[in-house]
Amino acid sequence: MKRRLFINHAIIIAFSIALFVVFAGIIAQNNLNEITKHHLDNYMKTIQIHYEGYDNADELVDMYEIIEEDVRITVLNPEGMVVADSTQIPTDNHLSRPEFQKLGTIYTRHSDTLNTSMMYLAKSMYDGGYLRVAIPSASLLPFLNDFIIFSILIAIFILGVSFFLFSIATNKALVPLKETVTSLDLVAKGEYYDKLPLEKSEEINEIINSINSISKIIATTITELNLEKEKSNFILNHMDQGLCVLNSDKKISVMNHYLASLFHLQSESVIKKDYHF
Repeated sequence: MKRRLFINHAIIIAFSIALFVVFAGIIAQNNLNEITKHHLDNYMKTIQIHYEGYDNADELVDMYEIIEEDVRITVLNPEGMVVADSTQIPTDNHLSRPEFQKLGTIYTRHSDTLNTSMMYLAKSMYDGGYLRVAIPSASLLPFLNDFIIFSILIAIFILGVSFFLFSIATNKALVPLKETVTSLDLVAKGEYYDKLPLEKSEEINEIINSINSISKIIATTITELNLEKEKSNFILNHMDQGLCVLNSDKKISVMNHYLASLFHLQSESVIKKDYHF
């Protein structure tokens, strides 16, 4: 019972830690995404301010490429063709891409050019052109292995502490039940043992009180039966006539001393034997 309870306890802890890892990962990823979006919006506002100060889009892109290499800046003309790009200059029209379909909205998608997940934000400029800023989307993958290992170590520590505390609590809780079993063993021997109820466990008190009542009845009944048996044995063994009682299988169930002495037998040795012995 104790082992089964601990296994169930361990399963609950392991399941709880697994849920913690999953939900902690989701929350952390969402927080990282929000931080990345905030940085992307700040980059866009800053680059917009400098946009008007540069006649050559390449100079604007080169300046930010030196400052922050992870930031991708793309400048488009009013027709949607790339004028300058911090990575390369694609020849296709960009206006069909999601970030240009709804300007001012941040989109996260895979970049075929950089072969990574990027967050994009695009806005129209005063001259009719477009400015797009992109930064790599935050990912938990670099930290996931360390996070899982750390969680496993925490799980092992919690299971160890839980097993120690669980053993102490279980042993303490089982003490009154073990004492109750001892009292029942005494009842089986015809002795009544009054187990006083505990003060700190109402549930166990109810069980013990019920067992106390039952054991008292059983002990009283056993005592009465033993007295009746002693009376019967006294009467049988002081009769001047022999008496032998057979059961339904024609085996001896009772033989008094008078009859046993006639055949030079011990009355106890022939009990449950066939009467033809």
